[in-house]
Amino acid sequence: MIRKTSHIFILLICLLALIRGWSEETGRKTIVILGDSIAAGFGVEPSESFPGLLQKRIDEKKLPYQIVNAGVSGDTTASGVRRMPWLLKRKMDVLVIELGGNDG
Repeated sequence: MIRKTSHIFILLICLLALIRGWSEETGRKTIVILGDSIAAGFGVEPSESFPGLLQKRIDEKKLPYQIVNAGVSGDTTASGVRRMPWLLKRKMDVLVIELGGNDG
């Protein structure tokens, strides 16, 4: 139940960010996906990963967003936190965090 709820929460945050940014016509916004193998696309082509599919959908709708895939297979919440200072140095408009599956 917690896992399903967290995925719904992440999707809602992403959608709200898209809607908010859509009204601000200042060029392409950057969405960074920080995650584990789901984000990294372990075992699939980059275009078939979650960020790749999201970028395809954004492009189809001609929305002004660029996805940056910061997923690392096997990443845990702790290792994601360790990468945050480096990640936050780059300009981004939305940060989606998809971690926790490897914490057990």
